[in-house]
Amino acid sequence: VMTVTATATSVKIGASPMTKRKQLIMLPPSDGTIYWGSDPGVTASTGIPLSAGDGNVTFDIKPSSNMTIYAVSDGTDRVIKLIEGA
Repeated sequence: VMTVTATATSVKIGASPMTKRKQLIMLPPSDGTIYWGSDPGVTASTGIPLSAGDGNVTFDIKPSSNMTIYAVSDGTDRVIKLIEGA
């Protein structure tokens, strides 16, 4: 579980991404919308929306890529569920 706020932050469970993470699954918030992207400055204007009622978003990640996903809320703190796999 992760709370997405109005300040963009990297998507992960806990303090840092899982070591050698190969997959990240983001489930939508139960209310409202978050916006995600690969830029640490992602905003509601530049991000891809993930709204309540949408399907999950799955990222397949090469462990050596250091790929980071960032998310920001629609102005209200939103709780999302995450699954990381290695």
